[in-house]
Amino acid sequence: MNTAYFLTLLRLFGAPFLLAPFIVYKAPARVVLFCYIFFALTDFLDGYYARIYKLQSSLGAFLDQFADKVFVFSVMFATVFTHQCPWWWALALGIRELLVMGLRDYGMQKQISLPVVYAAKLKTTFQLVLFSVILVDRNVFYVELVSQFIFCLTLFFSYASAYLYVKKVGIIRDLMDISKSKNY
Repeated sequence: MNTAYFLTLLRLFGAPFLLAPFIVYKAPARVVLFCYIFFALTDFLDGYYARIYKLQSSLGAFLDQFADKVFVFSVMFATVFTHQCPWWWALALGIRELLVMGLRDYGMQKQISLPVVYAAKLKTTFQLVLFSVILVDRNVFYVELVSQFIFCLTLFFSYASAYLYVKKVGIIRDLMDISKSKNY
């Protein structure tokens, strides 16, 4: 097992079995924030090692994306459960994640490659920053304002990148072609 796989698997299993319980059972904020930042860094580092040492593979790419979703959903559910994150924030971000997962599956069936767009990288960055801010003491007035601002940026880049994926896959064009082929 190489370093990239190890980091991906660490995030895949560490987020739901270590980080989420730390959040739910109110571990000290510094411990939670440290673990969150550690797992967020594994997202960057696994790709970095895979590119630098030419260890990229389709299994690694799949596991990386799957681990990212598990990480994000674990943190979202835990912060909603503890009332640190509004449920509708998690719903808005979660819907986008599920939409893009479906698009990737559809794209694979149509043999359309969906490389990560820059807007999705910005989404991920803002999303990681958003949840690190949420994990800070929310009783401080400016933290609430900062998290709301970052949520707006995250939401914008989430759906902007989803739109770019929809456009790339051509699903709208396919749906239009289907409706044109039916003679009503």
